[in-house]
Amino acid sequence: MDYLEGHLCAHIAFTCSCDAGYYTLTPPNGSAEENNPSLPNKLEVLFRSSHNQIEDGTAITVSSTRTERIDVIENFKSCSLVIHKIVSILSDLKVPERCFDYVTDRILDSVSQIPAESLGGTYCVTACVMITFEENLDVGVTESMEEGVTESMEEDNVRRIPAAKSFINGLNKEEYRHKHGENKDCSSGTTSCAVCFEGILDGSAVSSMPCSHTFHYDCLVTWLDEINSCPVCRCQVEPAE
Repeated sequence: MDYLEGHLCAHIAFTCSCDAGYYTLTPPNGSAEENNPSLPNKLEVLFRSSHNQIEDGTAITVSSTRTERIDVIENFKSCSLVIHKIVSILSDLKVPERCFDYVTDRILDSVSQIPAESLGGTYCVTACVMITFEENLDVGVTESMEEGVTESMEEDNVRRIPAAKSFINGLNKEEYRHKHGENKDCSSGTTSCAVCFEGILDGSAVSSMPCSHTFHYDCLVTWLDEINSCPVCRCQVEPAE
């Protein structure tokens, strides 16, 4: 099975794979009725992700998720509706946007395998999407890294739209406590700031995005003044008017 590789920023790489197929819900009866035999009646997506941090050359899994999303539509009337539904699911699951075309193509390949002669049958298309994030904490802060972040953003065609001031002003500013400290939600995020690439130390002022990724408070404010999305997963927030 092939896969997609890329970088969210200079020190965070990702690998995305998608295993798609279909199965019969009801067998064909020889009558087309309102069914379109070349399109599915149901779409199931299983999403798995893992976030690994590499420090001193050793990879450690710091978080993992498994989410299922099932959409039942009486009949998909067109491929554009299938594509719209796939993108909607991927957005809800916080899949990086650069994976959208890759996953959509794999699912549509599966849709194309539904036999056109199976009139009256109903079918479910399934997809298992797996994304692994590798965050390298051993990478130092260099000018080349900063250039790499800029190149990564340009390659991803990210529009630099600032976040709304109301969102920035509403950020929750907290004092970071590592792992077993007071802010347990912060410990589930990154232990280094993906904006400045420096470690987040106990006592540092931090803030988290809605996707739960955590950054130095000042770094996040500076970032959101330029871009209305998470520096790690690109989850978007309210844009400035």
